[in-house]
Amino acid sequence: LEIEQIIDWTLQRGDKYPGKHNHSTQRTSPNLKPLQPKAQMLIIWKSLIKYVNNNIQAGRSVNLKKFGAFTYNVQTELPKIASRSISPKTDIWSQRQERKNIHHLKPVFVVDPMLQYHLVRYPGKEEI
Repeated sequence: LEIEQIIDWTLQRGDKYPGKHNHSTQRTSPNLKPLQPKAQMLIIWKSLIKYVNNNIQAGRSVNLKKFGAFTYNVQTELPKIASRSISPKTDIWSQRQERKNIHHLKPVFVVDPMLQYHLVRYPGKEEI
């Protein structure tokens, strides 16, 4: 499904999903036409996607109440101390690099328990 199909489906069932999103909204400037419900919802979804994307790209998690959290699964690779050899020929920077922990970040979506109850039929739903 694409977001436009979901928006159309939601707007067609206004009796099940009541709210201000079912009516056009006046704009701040009176000489502009009011925003239609579909255009309003597209603006909201596109801005949400941009917000989540910007935060994920910056390495931050995003938590949306009653929906879930876009976060990271961190896997740490420990340094290989036993296999390294000490030699005066190797410089200090490469020795420090060998001693560092390496973190692998895998983006995941952690579903809110309230929503997870309804998603039991969809396998693999928690990975982005």
